[in-house]
This record gives sequence, structure tokens and C-alpha cells, in this order.
Amino acid sequence: MPNRDPLNQSKARRSFCIKAKPKAHKPLHPCLRKLRIDFDGLDINHVDLSQLPIIDKKDRSKSKPKKSLQEGENSLEEIKEDMECLTLEEDDHIAIKSIRQGLAICDSDDSVELDILMPNGMTVTISCPGNKTLAALKPDAILQAKRYPLQEKLCENTMYVFFCFDHKGSRHEIFDETRTIKSLNLMIPVLGLREPEGNDIENDINQKITASVGIPLTTIESSLDDECAKFRMDLFDSIQEAEKLRGIEGTGHYAFAEETVLFRGYCETTKPEDSTEIYEKDLDEMEFSGNQEVNEERAMERLKRKIESSAGVAHIWYRPNETDEYAYMAPIGNLGGRNMLESTPLEFINEAILYLKNREGVEFSDKPEDFILQVAGKQSYITRDIALKNYEYFRSCFENYKTPVLILRLKEMIFEELQKPAEIFVPSFVRAARNIVVEREAFEALQKEERKKERENLSKKNRGRIQLPMTPEDLPPPEPINFWDLDEDLKVRILTASHIIITGVERLYVKVAVTVGNNVLAMRDSPIVSPSNPRWGNCLLDFGLYIKDIPKSAQLCFSLISERSRKGTSELTPIGWLNMRLFDWDDFLVQGKKTIFFWPFPKEAMPKDTKDPRNLLNLTGIIGSNHDHNVARLEIELTDYGNKVRYPPFERVLQFVKILQQRKARATADHEAAAIEDFERDSENLKRLSNLRRVMDPRSLSLDDQHFLWRSRKKISSNFPSMLPIIADLPLIWKTRETFCELYGMLVEWPLLAADAAIELLDGKCCDTWIRDAAVDRIDRALDNDQLQLYLLALVQALRYEPFANSNLSRMLVKRGLLNYKIGHTLFWLLRAELNYYDLSPNVVRVPQYYSRIAICLEMYLRGNSIHLDSIKKQVELVNILTELNAMVKLVGAKEFATKKLQQELYIKKDELQNMISPLNPTENLGELLIERCSVLGSAKQPLKLTWKNPEPLAKFTSETHQILFKYGDDLRQDMLTLQVMRIMDAKWKTHNLDFCMTLYEVLPMGRNIGMIHVVQNCQTLFQIQTSAGQIGSSFNMDNGLLNKYIYQKCSSDSKQYMECVDRFTYSLAGYCIATYVIGIKDRHQDNIMLAKDGRIFHIDFGHFLGHTKRKLGINRERTDFILTEHFLYIISRGKGNFRDTYEYTSFREACAQGFMVLFHNARFFIVLFRMMQCMGLPELSKQEHVDFIKHSLMFDKPKEEARSQFLKIFDDVVKSDLSTSVNWFFHSLKHL
Repeated sequence: MPNRDPLNQSKARRSFCIKAKPKAHKPLHPCLRKLRIDFDGLDINHVDLSQLPIIDKKDRSKSKPKKSLQEGENSLEEIKEDMECLTLEEDDHIAIKSIRQGLAICDSDDSVELDILMPNGMTVTISCPGNKTLAALKPDAILQAKRYPLQEKLCENTMYVFFCFDHKGSRHEIFDETRTIKSLNLMIPVLGLREPEGNDIENDINQKITASVGIPLTTIESSLDDECAKFRMDLFDSIQEAEKLRGIEGTGHYAFAEETVLFRGYCETTKPEDSTEIYEKDLDEMEFSGNQEVNEERAMERLKRKIESSAGVAHIWYRPNETDEYAYMAPIGNLGGRNMLESTPLEFINEAILYLKNREGVEFSDKPEDFILQVAGKQSYITRDIALKNYEYFRSCFENYKTPVLILRLKEMIFEELQKPAEIFVPSFVRAARNIVVEREAFEALQKEERKKERENLSKKNRGRIQLPMTPEDLPPPEPINFWDLDEDLKVRILTASHIIITGVERLYVKVAVTVGNNVLAMRDSPIVSPSNPRWGNCLLDFGLYIKDIPKSAQLCFSLISERSRKGTSELTPIGWLNMRLFDWDDFLVQGKKTIFFWPFPKEAMPKDTKDPRNLLNLTGIIGSNHDHNVARLEIELTDYGNKVRYPPFERVLQFVKILQQRKARATADHEAAAIEDFERDSENLKRLSNLRRVMDPRSLSLDDQHFLWRSRKKISSNFPSMLPIIADLPLIWKTRETFCELYGMLVEWPLLAADAAIELLDGKCCDTWIRDAAVDRIDRALDNDQLQLYLLALVQALRYEPFANSNLSRMLVKRGLLNYKIGHTLFWLLRAELNYYDLSPNVVRVPQYYSRIAICLEMYLRGNSIHLDSIKKQVELVNILTELNAMVKLVGAKEFATKKLQQELYIKKDELQNMISPLNPTENLGELLIERCSVLGSAKQPLKLTWKNPEPLAKFTSETHQILFKYGDDLRQDMLTLQVMRIMDAKWKTHNLDFCMTLYEVLPMGRNIGMIHVVQNCQTLFQIQTSAGQIGSSFNMDNGLLNKYIYQKCSSDSKQYMECVDRFTYSLAGYCIATYVIGIKDRHQDNIMLAKDGRIFHIDFGHFLGHTKRKLGINRERTDFILTEHFLYIISRGKGNFRDTYEYTSFREACAQGFMVLFHNARFFIVLFRMMQCMGLPELSKQEHVDFIKHSLMFDKPKEEARSQFLKIFDDVVKSDLSTSVNWFFHSLKHL
């Protein structure tokens, strides 16, 4: 024994030999024990197979004589033949099969001791049953290993994959962690854990994604259900497809920022050139009383006169040395007697080079085609071979009497700055999933082959093998039942309710409806029960709906309703609501018992009229149970068919439609006897259709009108495709399988429709995934990058209405974000703001499904944009630091001390806060942080005003600095929505050649009550102007000529500049009068109306909209529909006393009417837009009454002549009510005394 201690010490030093516990020898499997007993002492080198006792005597006589092993070596083929001649007993068969399948190592019922080789060099031994999965084994092994040395080298469970050794000693990685130990067929009881290849790269990417998103990827992964996990995989496949489409060179590079091109308003038309039929575009022009081409000509003539009167030119700067600030300037005006706006960028470049050669003596060795025009002050370029009038920058500059400032630069210098993206790295979870598919296919093929061999062996009559019974594992899974093969009515059983925490409830019942969008197919109520014992027992609700006639998009809408008697009447109050699809994300019918968790009805959305039973339901609410389980819940039971039931795929639906068409099944109904084809000009059908296309709710249509539209469906599809939202919402078509399947068939060939109409199909009214997918396809094809940027907020919010995670809308958004960096930048911050509205604290262990969808979209966008991860991460760090600083300075107190504290902290963290892309605009770079110009504002939330130097070349000619307001404590989502709606309004106006000189600054929410606001420079609030003039509180209103005097002084008493400023003031005032009236913006006073030095007036701070006024002591101080005071009219009339009689006032009034009629013509879209935005959860946009405000302000239900007259009446009433505004402004001024 003297050597025992050194031996033990040696073992202790071997980390790979450390065990969790001393290894206990497990008894042999009974089959192996029998073989050992039968062949104990047998030497395989001295055995004669013919003499073995297990060979039957009658078979031995028939077998061929064999040589013993002593006499010579037999070939492998001969040995194989000998073994096949053996007739084994049942126990022998089981023993051999056990060895082949690894059952000798491990049985499902018995436990086995596995040696697991850990990635840190340790070895642990774990005893576990054979039916334990690898997913359950992995955390146990890592937890065991953390009890021993080198535990610090272990990472998260998700960082490792299992591997094992086969009979040849080769190592195989196992990615499918749902497999059991028994199914691995291990030759030896040893497994290992290791990091997959490329783990370091993946760790780096994952860490940056975690920092950018704000939630650890491990938290997201642990929150995923099967639906979201499949969505995550499919979305990664989608970004790999987008990678193939992404431009990576020249002007086609995805990060190359082209300047915005004006949208002309119409998508491609299907109208033949020689057709005399009326099409959608013709109908729009008839209703709007205007021709697009004629309006364009008039607008260009007006703009041409503006340019000539102001001697307008464009300044093109050129630097021979890119690193030098010294530059030559070429003023370029009309080219060869032709309006410069009709010129192309290349013609402008040619003219600039010619000027610089002849006038400045600059030498050029490069061709004009080698140059490019950059907008001064930002990374935005003008390159397309189109007239300059189509660029918003050029058009707006000359409309506003401004000089376009451009830089002439070599293409190669710009293209060098555009990085070529690296190939998208395939993360381990994708590789694992793809390998799992391969493994399972191979495993299933192996099982199939084994079953085939067993059947062949059993069929041989000369074999005495014992037939083993087939186990469930050997049986192939049953095929799902086709939903259309069912033959019964839909039924739902209501069982029990619980967790009902509400007082004063006397009776309780459940209302259940089968719906498609807003269309209720059937509705039933449960019996009334006592809230103290909410059990319904055997309550079976039969909806009377033939199950074949139920579409895939059908859903069950539940509402838990309390009832009590008050003053002789029954008062109904909905406690909670829930919407669930009849078919899940994989098109399988929901069956069996379910527990649903209700969403509470918000107080502001509580129905007032409970006589209509539909008001007690939330038909357009989100799909799925409440993720908070501490709410009222209900147990229900749906019919269980004993097997999966699947809805037929789209291809099967098209086959069904084809059969219907062949059999002419529709001719059985009178209203289907003949299609309506006559829509000639002035026909009754056209007039009727023109009226019906303005219907917002098809449920209100008579049955006759519904039949008219359905019979006209083919003509509507070809001539009026934007009526698809009305057709898709007709109650008529969702009642039978024949009608809604024909609608599905029409989607295949439905022409391209306007984006406004397609977006309408993405709100909560349309829940059919096939129709939504068709709408997304049309949006993707119809909108270019500039137009998509305009609608991006609405499309992101539309994700809330997607029934399932795996949607075409999410794939389209991520794809377009990867194909264009400007789109991707905006998409990232919109998605992150949506995600950050949820609690992102480190304590969050599970993310609700909707937020999981958003997190997956963010993750996949960042994986596809890994080259920009560092830039995005730095922007997120900027937001995090500023959030901390804003919270810190609020504790300091006074504005002066807070500013000093802020500047001290900024000096410490200066390097982290500068030299990055602006989160507000990806074409702007934030250079050096100018700390001495950073301050804390004195308002209640004490926002931070930060200033950066503009690092772009020749920025001194446009904007030398960038200023951003960072706010912590205010919800900026309403401001963002208001400004985005105004941008869309501005785009609609410009489509009709109306430029109202709008100042639409960027507002970006970045989380709950956190966000950034772009600071418009060189402007003051009206109150600041009033204060500087010493007129605060001097009278009920400031002097009528004060603002006019301010503008004149800013123009240095130059009459020409003054007239230009007045023109800008007039048009910008008209735009904001219309916009604030339509949106119903309130709380307008001198502190949220600003006046720029160039004469533009604009509004800020949109805390109250849709008519929500601010009251003081119960008194509404704002009594006008918009702000139009005598101060403004004095400027418009150029200081004339009786302004109502002036030409300028009349022109201003007419401009307001024109702008309003453009919005009136697009009223349907704005109503739909605000209806979609209800999902944002804004208090002032939470119910239908708020949306109805837009419908009322746009006079949607009035004829165009009456709407115009009504608006002009409102305009005149506002002008007469100047005293009301003056009094309101006076009291606002008193607050500052």
C-alpha cells in the first residue's frame, strides 16, 4: 500500500477524471446476462459454429458443411451466410436487437450513468433515465460541472452542443435536443459538450445585438413558443434571400442615400390607351375636378415666374482637394433658355464644369460622368436621370425662394466610403435547426429501412423467427384530417370562470361570437350564473354554422359580461374580452380544452350603447390570451376529433374555385345570373359605384347594394382595383365557402392597387392572412423607398394586427430595411421604440408574444446588417447615457446649476457621445460635441439641448451644427404620429402641386417617455418675440403689427427679402391652418407656435389632438377650430388695415380651400390611418369616437361642393373669433409674469 497515496494524488490532479460521484457498476441488461451465461468461457478463436447448441438439429442437417476456424479462415460472406442460417430463440432476438439499438446501454425505464465530457476539460457522471431528453440533460450537466474547478470557463447552456462517438470512433454533433438518450443508440455511455464552430464570431454579434435591442438574446430565446421559433427560422431564411438582392456597388449600394423624389400619386394603370371605359384614375379626376397633367403645367408656370422674379440659381461648389475646405462656386441658372428644373443632374454637372473651366480656370481630368451632386450639409445625393423638378429638395428650395447648395464630387471618392457588407453569419441556432432536419430525415429513413427489413424477414417461410409486436414508435404518424371533410356544425362548450375580481356583480354570463373581421357570422350567449359560483356545467353553444362554410380567418370572440339591476333596468358591463383564431399558425384546427385569459376593457373604450350586442365585444382587438395570468380566465372546450385537422392549402382552394367555375355553380342564385359590366361615363351603374366606393363600413350596406358590388366584382377588379377593401369586407361573401373561395381566387390576378387602399387591408378589420399577404405584395411592388419611408410608421403599427408571428408584412419590412439603409435605420428605431415601450428591466425573464415578434424582427435586421452593428450600438449607448444624465440633472434643481452639472458630465463622457450617425436622420452625422453650447431647458421635464458640429464638407453654407432636444418624462409618440400625418398631408399636397412650406422636424420616441426632437434653428416662439418687444401682459393681445415688424427687421429692411418672407409666411400659415383643423390640434398659444427668420411659421408640441381641449376650472378657453389671428392676417395683407378686402387675403383663403379639398379627396385614407393607430394606446386615440373626429373634420359624408362651402364657413368664423384667441393668449402670458 505504500504507493496508494501518490496514486490518489495523481488522480486528483487530472481534471478530466473528476466525477460527480463514485461510479456505481450497473447490473447487466438481462439479455446480455443470458448471452454471457450461455457462452461463458467460449474462445471465439476456437469455435465451430456448426457445433453451437443454439442451432436447431433439423436445420443443422440441412446446412452446408463448414470449415472450422482452426482449419482455415472463412470469408466474411461465408460467416454472414452462417449467421443468417441461425434460428434464434425469442430472447436471443431481443438481445441482438437491444445491442443494435443501444438498449444494452440504456433502456427507457432503467437509468444509466453517462460520462459527459465538459468544454472546460472536466468530466461529470450523471445518472438519468433513458427517456430523458438532451435539452433536459444539458443544464443538469452544466450545473454539476459548476461545483468543481474551472467553473468560470463555462458559458450559457445555449453556447454548447452535444456530441457522441459511433462504433468507428468518429465524433458526431447532435443538434436535435428533443431526442432522448435511448434514441441515440450509443455504443458507449459517453457524451460530450462543445462550442460549435464560429462561436467567437457569434458571441461578438450576439453581444452587440443584445446591447442594441436592449434585451438579452437568451431571454428572447427562452420566451419563444413553437410559432415564434418557426418565425425566427423563416425570417433568417428571408434575410438570406434579401442578401442576394441587396446592391453593394455604386449608386445601387443599399447604403447610398438618394435625395427624395416627389411622388406623383398614381400607380401603374391597366387602362388600354384606346379604351373609352372609365377607370379608377378617371373617376378620381372627375370627383376632384382636375387633371393631373394640367395642374402640373400650371404649377410649373407659377414656379418659373417665382424663379425669374427672384433670379433664382443653384450654387454648385467644387473642391479640387477633398481634404481642403477651399472651394470654387459655380452659380447655375437656366440652361440655354430652358428652365433649370427641366434639366437633368448630368446636364447640371456639365454646365458647372464648363463654368469652372472658363471662369475660374479649374482643370478637370475626369469626365462629367465621373462626378456626382451631393446636397451640402448631409450625405444625400442627386443622381437619377430625371428632371430636377422631380426632386423634392430642388422643388422646395425654389418654392421657398431658397438657393439649392450642392457639392460636385467624384463618384469614386463617395463609393470608397460605402463599405461592402460581409456575408451574413449563420448563427448556431439556425445551423442546429437545419442539421436537425437532416438528422430527423436520416433517422426516419433508417427506421423506415429497418421496418422494411423486418417485414422482409418475417415473410420468409424458411425462417423460424418469432414475430415481434409493432410498437407505437414503429407506426407512421396518421395524416391530418382535411377540414372540408368534416360534416357537422360548429360547437363550443363553456366550462368555468375564475379570478373574477369585481364588486357589485349580481349575474354573470359569457358572450361568444364567430367573426371574420368586423362581420359577425353567429353569436350565442351562455346561461346566466352567479359570480360566486361561475360554473356552467354542460353548456354547449351550437352556432348553427355548417363547418365547411367557415373560412380559415374565422375567430372566436369572447366577452365576460356582468349584469346588475339599476333603476328597473339591466345594466351590462363587459369585464374582459379575448379573440382567438379557430385555426392556429400552422393552419390546424384548435381542439380540446383550453384556458383563456381575458384582456380588460379600458375605461375609455367601455361601450356606452350596450343595446347592440356587438359593442360588448372587441372585434378588432389583438389575437391571443393576455400574457398576464393574474386576470379573469375562462375554461372552454372545443370538439376533439382525435386527430389533427388542417385547413386546405391555398392551392387546394384554387382547385375548388376552378371546379366551381367549370360547373357554373353560381348561376343557381338570381343575383348571380349575370355580371354587371356597364360602367360607361354618366351611366347609372357608374354613379352608384361612385357613391359606394366612399362607404367606410360595408356592414351598413343593404343586401341589394352588396349583391350589386359582388356582381360587379370582375369589373371592379379590372377598372377599380382600389375597391378591394370594400369587397373583402362585404358580409355577403363570408357566409358560404363558394363566395369567399372565389374572392381568394381573384386575389391571384388582382391588379396593382393604390398604396392607400392596400394599407387599409392591414388594419384590424381584415384578419384574413391570404388577403393581408396580397395587400403586402401590392405595397411592396407599388412603393419605392421614399414612399415607403412615408408609410413606415403605419406599417410597423400594422404588425399588431397580424394574427400570427410569421407574416409577410414582417418579412417585407425587414427585407426592405436591408435593401435600403435609410429605411432600415428608421425601421430599427421604430421597432426598438415599440419594444422599449414594454418593461426591459434586467428582471424580465419572459417576453410576451407580440414583443417577441418585434424582438425577432430587430434581431434579424441586425444580423443582416452586422457591418453597421457598431454604429447602431453607439447610437443606443448615446440614448442610454443621455437618459442617465437627464435623470441626474433633474435632481440638481435650478436651470443654471443643472446646466453646469450637465456640462461637467458631458466632458467626462465626450468621446462616447460624438462622431456618429444621428439617430434622427441617417443622412446626418453628429461630429464633435460642442459642450459649451449644451444646456438644460427650464421647462417642467428639464430636457437637454445638445449641439454637435456638422462634419460634412462645406456645411457652413447650410447648417454648421446639429441640435437635438433629449426629453425624459414625456410620451412623444403622439407628437411623432401628428408630424407623420402632416408629412403625408404635405406629400398629398405636393402631388397636386401645392407647396405649403411646412417645417416638419423629426421626433423619435425611444422608449417609455424617452425620445429625441430635432431642433429647428434660427427661429423663436411667438412668446419670445412678444417678450423681447416688451409687450407681455401689456394688453389683451400684442400689437397687430409686432410680428410683421419682426419679419421686416430680420430681412434687414430689404423689400425684396421681406416680400419673399411674407410669401413663405402666407403659404406655411395656410398649411398649418388646414392641418391643425383636420387633426384637431389644441392647446395653441404663443409658446408652441414658432416663427423662423425666413418667415416660415410652424407649430410644435402636439400634446392634445382630435379635439381634446385643455380646460381651466371646467372652462374651455379654445373656442376656434384653428388659430388665425389678426397678427397673421396683418402680415398676409402686407400691413394693410382692411385685410378682408385685399387680394392677398382672398388668395390666402382660396389656398386654404384648395389644400382642404386635397385632404377631402383622400379622407378615406386618413380615417383608416387613425383607425389603425388606435393600437398605439394613446389616451386621446383610444376609441371610435376619436376616429370619428377625423371623419367629421374632413366632412367625409358630404358632397365635395358642400364640403368646400362648409370649410370656407368655418374659415370665416375663425377670422371673426379673433377675440377668443386673444383672451386665451393673454391668460397664457400672465403665467409668465
